[in-house]
Amino acid sequence: MPLDNEPTDIVPSGDFSLESRDNQGQASVTFKAQSRGERPLGDGGETRGIAKREMDDVRRGLLGQVDEVTQAAKNRLSEIRDEIQLALLTTEDMGVEQRQKLESQVVYLNKKIEAGWPDFDMSSVLTQIPEFAGDRAIKRYTDLDSALKGQLTTSETIQPLISRPLSHPETQELDLGQQDVHLLTRAVASSSVDRLLGTDVLAQEKFGTDEHGQPVGISVQVDGLGVMGTLPNTNTYFMDVDYSSHNVQKGLYDLEALDYITGQIDRHAGNIFIDPETGKVHGIDNDLAFPQMDRGEMVNKQGGPSFPVKNLPRYMHEDTARKIESLRPEELRETLSNIGYPPDGSRGKLTEAEIEGSVKRLQEMQQHVGTLRNEGRVVKQFNKETYDEAVAHQEKTSLDELRKLDSYEGVLVTVESVTGPHLTSTSKTSYVGTVALEKHVSDKNIALGTGESHTPDSLKVELDTTGKALRDPDFQEFSRLTENLRQQERQQLTSMHTPQFAQLNSRLVELEDGIAKLKDPGRMDTLRAIPKGGVDSARRELEQERVGVLQEIRDLEQSIDTRVEQIVDDAKDDLWLTAQFNVVFDEQLGPKPLQPSDPHYGSFEDFRGKKAVGAGGATGSGRVKVDGENFQLKSSIAHSGAGRRWKSDGLNHENYGEVIATNISKAVVGDLNRHLIPDVIVRQDERTHEPKVTSRYLDNGRGDLDDLYRTEMGKLDPQLALNPRDKNGKLPIIDENGKTKKHAYITLDPTKSTSPGVLALKDEAAQDVRRNIALSALMGDHDVNPGNMIDVGGTRVGRIDFGHAFNELITAPGGKMTGGGGVRFEQNRILDFFNREKVSGGKLGGDPSKLWRDYDGVGPSQEMATALREVAKSEEALDGLVHAKAQFTDLIADLEAEGTPEARKEIEDLTKSLARISKNVGKPVTSTEPGDVAKEVFQNLDTFVREGQQQMTDVANLCDMQARIDTFLRDPANEGKKIPDELPQEVKDLYQKLNQDGSSVKATNGEGLQFMKNSKGEKAVSGDLESYTKARQQVVRLERGEGPALNEIDKLEARKAQLQNNPSAGDHVKAFFKHGTDGIQGEIESIDKKIATLKLAAEQAKQGVTMQDERTQVQILKESSQTLKQEIEALRQDMGGRALNNFHKIGVQTSEQEFAEMQRKLEGLEQAREEVKAAIKKEEGVLSVREKLGIKANPKEPLRVPSVEERFDQEVPKVKLERSQSVRDLMGPKGPKPGSDGPEVTRTRSHSTAK
Repeated sequence: MPLDNEPTDIVPSGDFSLESRDNQGQASVTFKAQSRGERPLGDGGETRGIAKREMDDVRRGLLGQVDEVTQAAKNRLSEIRDEIQLALLTTEDMGVEQRQKLESQVVYLNKKIEAGWPDFDMSSVLTQIPEFAGDRAIKRYTDLDSALKGQLTTSETIQPLISRPLSHPETQELDLGQQDVHLLTRAVASSSVDRLLGTDVLAQEKFGTDEHGQPVGISVQVDGLGVMGTLPNTNTYFMDVDYSSHNVQKGLYDLEALDYITGQIDRHAGNIFIDPETGKVHGIDNDLAFPQMDRGEMVNKQGGPSFPVKNLPRYMHEDTARKIESLRPEELRETLSNIGYPPDGSRGKLTEAEIEGSVKRLQEMQQHVGTLRNEGRVVKQFNKETYDEAVAHQEKTSLDELRKLDSYEGVLVTVESVTGPHLTSTSKTSYVGTVALEKHVSDKNIALGTGESHTPDSLKVELDTTGKALRDPDFQEFSRLTENLRQQERQQLTSMHTPQFAQLNSRLVELEDGIAKLKDPGRMDTLRAIPKGGVDSARRELEQERVGVLQEIRDLEQSIDTRVEQIVDDAKDDLWLTAQFNVVFDEQLGPKPLQPSDPHYGSFEDFRGKKAVGAGGATGSGRVKVDGENFQLKSSIAHSGAGRRWKSDGLNHENYGEVIATNISKAVVGDLNRHLIPDVIVRQDERTHEPKVTSRYLDNGRGDLDDLYRTEMGKLDPQLALNPRDKNGKLPIIDENGKTKKHAYITLDPTKSTSPGVLALKDEAAQDVRRNIALSALMGDHDVNPGNMIDVGGTRVGRIDFGHAFNELITAPGGKMTGGGGVRFEQNRILDFFNREKVSGGKLGGDPSKLWRDYDGVGPSQEMATALREVAKSEEALDGLVHAKAQFTDLIADLEAEGTPEARKEIEDLTKSLARISKNVGKPVTSTEPGDVAKEVFQNLDTFVREGQQQMTDVANLCDMQARIDTFLRDPANEGKKIPDELPQEVKDLYQKLNQDGSSVKATNGEGLQFMKNSKGEKAVSGDLESYTKARQQVVRLERGEGPALNEIDKLEARKAQLQNNPSAGDHVKAFFKHGTDGIQGEIESIDKKIATLKLAAEQAKQGVTMQDERTQVQILKESSQTLKQEIEALRQDMGGRALNNFHKIGVQTSEQEFAEMQRKLEGLEQAREEVKAAIKKEEGVLSVREKLGIKANPKEPLRVPSVEERFDQEVPKVKLERSQSVRDLMGPKGPKPGSDGPEVTRTRSHSTAK
């Protein structure tokens, strides 16, 4: 259920207030809508918007004022005449010209008043008395007249929307109430189609009700600025942004496709808004849509609007194409049919013809998508080539049209030679082209002094705006939290349906391959198509089936979305409380990312003259304190040693890369974790013309993880404080072997503890490290040593120093020649980050990867998968890139404006260093102009980050799958289950998903996947699910005591099966020499004995019996055997003595029955001894196997094994009791128990001794 403070679909009058705007010349009277504070207007927390009333309501209200306002104006004109006459009578020193002018005005007014004001025309009146134009009653009349004329203009503009004229030609009066055009409905319907398609390129349009219950349309405020418009000084402006960027082009083409479907006729550059920070495109003013007239007839009609693009889109993004193809016409029909005025929707509905017109245009667009696919114009990435092609096509079309005009006959027609109005009157071929034309027009207006071109920042100043919609902070945070939960749940539910998606996508690929073949069919393809009615018919059948599959995918996605919304609804109360908490304590969470209004690059003045204290590292940076805060200051590479200058080719790409990577990372981690990433910016030193880089120390930072290790070890062993300190005054890090280490070894394994040389992190701190490593992977920064991880407040871990970002550490000198450089697994650089063994370094072969050198527990786990997904799914990454880009582009622009030799030298450093960054990520720069170089570099980094996040999603799923496999294998209950058949279904689903074509983790050298490295000592492997799991089983088993035995059993079982099923000739020969005539069967029996021994060893280890326990038990059994031997000998001696007594008839005589009883007991003791000897042999065999294979006991409570002296006074472990039960039955503390079935040896010996 929605919360009480959530926006409603229909905004009640109590939720907003209306404020008048300047509406002269507007298509309809509009108002400023402002939330009253209880609920925002927009679903994203927006609190402002533009409100409109329906045309009939506005017209009716205006006409209702005409009589009263007109009469008031006439009365006021009579008063003005009297005032002029009085002035003529009472003013003595009036000049001749002035008196003649006033007398003329009186004559004019008298004539009109006496005639009763026939054909009342205020404009004519004001030509006679212009000084009274501002009079209240006069202005009220002129405003009303202007509004009525604006309404007439509106009626002419929207004429194509309906089937018959709105006004009577003879009176120019609107036919009120006869055919309301429902502009409010058209706006809301446009927004509804935008949501239905999922394009998200329109302002959110809603119905509201005023205090009288009448409908109001509310257009929610959007982020961004209009591409063009009018400044307060009446000059026109054009916003100068990178219109060739992927986001902007995609937004413009998505908007173009949507406008075609809705039939929008009023889209021009002024109502296209672009957020310059993100490239997000929104269309505003969306009510002139859904015409009854056929679109082709409408746009070609004489006198029709010149705004619409007459042709269908020339390009389309792959995602948008699929959304359009999968939308069923009946879904669109139903959506549009259900829209109407509040309260019940029965009034203000679109007509059937208007709805069917939209359905028809959807079907036309769906057919057009197929055409675009055939032409290769459905793309996954927009770039400079798609932009240039669209602009060139627009210019050619416009100039070809203008060449046909008489006014340009015999004239060289170019965009420079034609007029602005002529240029914009030509046919539009795309919204990208529309914007390009407006740029040409802007240049012409600038030349005439009537236009201006502005960067986004300067435009914000001119328009007095931030360029961002005003949002309620609590609800904005609530929206962010709900969207995060929505994405997480959607991802989880989607993974649960992996088999269905895989099956549908597989069928989709088959169909698309079949369609492609039938576009250029071979002989066999033509023959196979005959039963289908020929090639064209067969292709259409496949195309129809393809659409059906897309619709099935859409249905599955919608069912998932429905369930996701249910989950989100259930969590809203908790999320709302969390959002409020986050906002209240936001100031404790660290500084916010750079805002649009902030300076994009900093000044160096506050740092000038400050002494920099060395802070370690190889970069020559230093710590500087400014206004009580510590900063890391990095100067130009020019001031470093020769070695560093050679390594970097004299460029500052490490410094600048740190700025870019840190800004991205700070955006990725979000509000709650922003305080864990430093503020890093470029600062311009205007005196030396050198950009410097400063990094503000983290709040509550207590040192790096090495320092945290020293603190924790100091608590465990206070004597360590007595050790000599290094040159930096710090205690050395000494491992368990007494060896001094540069860094502590960081373990994230929750089962391990801090010990010499090892720092164990748990809970939130451990997860911070995992996320920092994921960030490093995304940034291509392999320098993850513990010195770059900062202890924040004792419970959190931050990440600093991204100086080696963008593959710097694997493209340094040496590269592949030394064996450490380059991206090895090129189809997924994130997986390469985790799997690589080496990075570039001074040693031949490269230096060890710092990830595996310094960390334990960073292999596959659910926690690591969570960290990877968090970074991969963040939608804020590119916001950080935009913030970083602004620092460099603004600085370059200012230096270009300066134009001095020093400025040009600094520009050269900036552009070459940025180009080096781009080259390091495998995307060399082709541009030469400084501004173009910067744009190309950041476009390349945009792609680098975007691709990295896509690859990281695959790695997160891979990590998840491998962790689930380990969980399965570590459960003893799963020992013996068949692999892969009995693996959990979610494991098999993830494998199937990752093993699809196009997956970035598929193995390049065979079947299956490239798996993620599990630990420092293991290399990354590739293979299918079965081979990986079985190999992993061997490793995981070694974590348990019985593991080596189980692995050996597997080998013996395999050998036994081979001997049983397919023995070789060599096997027969060997078996004969070992077992004689028993041959193979003898070898099999030998293997069975070994297996039995191994199983016994495994069972002992599983139960926690140590090898020392086993040795002790063997000793006990041997002593028991010796005791039994002695007792047997004593009994035999006793029986011999008794036999002699009987023979010589001396002493006590023993009966035959007693002799028989003693004989029985003697046999029992001998049998017991044989059992003990057999047990000794078995136990020694087990012990030998355990010692040979290193089979250790599972870590459990230590077993209590009796000492030799205790003998059997205390109970030994059950596993032992079961093996020597007969012995225990026979023996007490000193021999057989009294009353037992065995011989009473002690009594007998005493008797014998007594005798």
